[in-house]
Amino acid sequence: MNETRARQLLVTEARRLSAIHAAVDGDLAAGQSDADTRPASDAWGPDGAALLLEHEVEESLRVVVDDERAEVALALTRVDLGTYGSCVACGVAIPDERLELVPATRFCVACEAADERRAERGPTPVLDPALRVAVQELDAWDDDGDDDDVVVPGAEEDAVHTRTRSAR
Repeated sequence: MNETRARQLLVTEARRLSAIHAAVDGDLAAGQSDADTRPASDAWGPDGAALLLEHEVEESLRVVVDDERAEVALALTRVDLGTYGSCVACGVAIPDERLELVPATRFCVACEAADERRAERGPTPVLDPALRVAVQELDAWDDDGDDDDVVVPGAEEDAVHTRTRSAR
């Protein structure tokens, strides 16, 4: 994709996101103004939960839009540097069709998919050193074969008082 077309796509996307950002900011400001004029006793009235949910949704939308605006700014910088259109992970050329659909994309399809799979797995858990020692000790316990750990049906429920009296 040539630099002129790339810049045109990115500027159009930046304008679209700026309009959304301004609309969300206006909604948030109006909601705050309403909250400032409403008596404290009305804050938790019948509409309080709905208003709080609406505010949270708008705030979340603003965060997403701000992230996308940052991606567009970064893409414009890549245009200036001459690296726009190449995957930032592997360097492969990103197809023009993909850039037309998602102008600020940084990754080729393969790298994007790999990144999403990594995100789905979540962070790798880090065991606290004390917990690691405890797990190793449990693993080292050996079952001597005798039945000193007999399981009594219902004992757990009795211990935490979760069964009803009629079930006993």
